[in-house]
Amino acid sequence: MFAYQKVLDKAVYDEITHNNAIAKTHKVHLTYCKKIQESPGKYHVTSRADGFFNVNIRSSNKVIGSDDILLPMGACQYCIRELFPDFLPPVGQDAIKSTELANSFNFSDFVVEGRLLSNIAFNEYGALNRFVGERDWYQFSRDLRAKNNWTCEECGINLFKYRQFLHVHHINHSHYWNTPANCRVLCISCHAEQPNHAHMKDQKCYNQFIAQFKNK
Repeated sequence: MFAYQKVLDKAVYDEITHNNAIAKTHKVHLTYCKKIQESPGKYHVTSRADGFFNVNIRSSNKVIGSDDILLPMGACQYCIRELFPDFLPPVGQDAIKSTELANSFNFSDFVVEGRLLSNIAFNEYGALNRFVGERDWYQFSRDLRAKNNWTCEECGINLFKYRQFLHVHHINHSHYWNTPANCRVLCISCHAEQPNHAHMKDQKCYNQFIAQFKNK
């Protein structure tokens, strides 16, 4: 699901033109980013992925209009950085380029065979709940390692009896995108060799693994 604020102030709506619509409308969220965490009750759920979203217009604290009003919206930059760390320029650099890329984000590319790749979760009323990644991570991690026979996909070591040394690595470095396509089962040694994971070599668990399996 995608999440966005469905209600738009009439004053803002009246200023919208063909050229400034995406800049004037709300941003669409792909993850449970910090913007949503600030006020989760404001967000509406949709699986629409063509870049246009239904809105209602609010005037004098009264909601008017209907779902027939469709407006283009851009993707939230916080969400993009969570899921695609290399998609935008570094924070604080080339703000114009970042805005351009975020506003042209292709939502349909975020859908595979009708299923969204994000893990935003909602309750039975359609209200934003929390990240599936946070809620289901323990079970997801265990199931994925079990399905791989507790074996590292990189070096082939079997750690059925030493499960604490077998990790699940996020390929795109986003801990919020918990799908089999984005995860690999790796021993702690192979995990530490992945980009931006060298800090793991300072962990006590890593040294224990090396002493037990690599220094023989």
